[in-house]
Amino acid sequence: ITWTLENGIITAESMEARGCGSGRRRSFAVCRIHVHDVILMVLCAALTALSAAGIYFSKAVYYPSIELKSFTFWGTAGAAAFAVLCLLPVIINAKEAVRWRLLVSKV
Repeated sequence: ITWTLENGIITAESMEARGCGSGRRRSFAVCRIHVHDVILMVLCAALTALSAAGIYFSKAVYYPSIELKSFTFWGTAGAAAFAVLCLLPVIINAKEAVRWRLLVSKV
């Protein structure tokens, strides 16, 4: 019984913190696509295409283990593009953390 009561209190506090019952409910938010969003989409598409070209043109075997037969331009470029594509969220989060720290230091 105590677990049920405690979960009910936690749920009530969570609903209150989210603004439940504070007014008219909105079911959507206006979200516009900006120039930097388009640039990021084009960058992701280009990195994906370069990764695919690297896979297609390189002399690499991926099954049962990764084995490079020779280092070619396409293989190296494809691997680098795939690494950047995978690290893109980390890069964006690091940029935002630095930006946040700079904004907080100005306050």
